[in-house]
Amino acid sequence: MVRRTGIAALALLTVLAASAAAPARADADGGCVPEFRADTGRGAARVLDIVADAPDEAAADRALAEQACLVRVGGTAGTATTGPVAVAAPDVYWIATVAGKDRWVAVTDWDFTAVPPPYAMTGAQGVVTWFSRPVTPITRVVHHSGVTSQYPNVSSEDTEFEGPYGLSFLIDPQTSATDTDVATGRSALVFQGTGACGNLTARGAFAHTWSSTDITGLTVPSAAGPSVSWTSTANRTLVNGPSTTVSGVCG
Repeated sequence: MVRRTGIAALALLTVLAASAAAPARADADGGCVPEFRADTGRGAARVLDIVADAPDEAAADRALAEQACLVRVGGTAGTATTGPVAVAAPDVYWIATVAGKDRWVAVTDWDFTAVPPPYAMTGAQGVVTWFSRPVTPITRVVHHSGVTSQYPNVSSEDTEFEGPYGLSFLIDPQTSATDTDVATGRSALVFQGTGACGNLTARGAFAHTWSSTDITGLTVPSAAGPSVSWTSTANRTLVNGPSTTVSGVCG
């Protein structure tokens, strides 16, 4: 989370939103009562806003704990970069136990490390979150933006694919000589476990196309990861980010 590489760091000059909000309060038993539910569409979008506005990962964790009672789980494993695109290991947080099952949110972050040159980026760009074992998706949202005010933040809950091993979004980019609306972004997937208790690994991916190449399909058919249907073998790349391991995921 908050791994802002290259040009993406220039865009996020907002101070931490949590500083202006009252912290989540404790209930009579000393537990945390959230200001908002992170396992709703609106709540997951707010999680992404908090992450985007945080100056660093520690500040994001504090704000998410104070406002939504989220608890970071697992560990992070850095960032993978191919060409101009960097994909970070997902940040996974425990949200709450609902009807006897734990709910979690995986936040996947990507950045273009440099503004793409003004070649045509007319084909779709794909964003993926995927898992090593089946899960039950609860809600999802993706945010993406440029590094200037030319392309402000866009929020969408419209997925290309959703299944037990993950989901994908397809974004038709807008570009100029100096910016693109997919230059930086992140997605949130709220999920529950299925089956017996065990470890789960979460990974993110970004499918990048340019010139005349397009993406006609982007699925997550199995634990092996995303499957992409391209219109050409040229002018394309798929960046699979590192994994984050979460223990004690139960169905």
